[in-house]
Amino acid sequence: MERIKQPPPSWWIVIPADHPYKIAWDVMTMIWALLGGYRTHLRIRDRVFEQSPLILITEMWFALDILLNFVTEHKTSKGEVIRDGKAVWARYLTTWFVIDLLSLMPWEHIYVKPVVEKIKRRNIFQRHSSDLRQSSACLGCCVGDTSSCLVEFQSKRGRLSVDWWG
Repeated sequence: MERIKQPPPSWWIVIPADHPYKIAWDVMTMIWALLGGYRTHLRIRDRVFEQSPLILITEMWFALDILLNFVTEHKTSKGEVIRDGKAVWARYLTTWFVIDLLSLMPWEHIYVKPVVEKIKRRNIFQRHSSDLRQSSACLGCCVGDTSSCLVEFQSKRGRLSVDWWG
């Protein structure tokens, strides 16, 4: 009788991938990811970048998920189950680890917050919004004129004239 060679037992604790608690954890992780994406959208839209308890809980959840992925068994495309601790670590480090680690980076703090603060310092939207209101009021007189139109108005930065020839 031929013996199937089993890998030596590992001292790693490996969580079964189809365990009910692991499945519930994965479902909750997906819910947290959707909520995190929506939260990031709201923070960028409202230009609010302060930490909150929800953000800290989310970051701790994903950090714990990274740690759990180091001890969760993996099923290959052939249906084989990898239970050896070193093989599980190697698989995770060469597949999803970098992506999971990058997901913990506060990208809105790194890239979006400096741009928003620079815009606030320049006050570009408030300064030009009054100019745009004045110009749209002046351009309103040219709507029915097909021959020519010359629009001039005074802005805070000096005289601005717009020529439009129809």
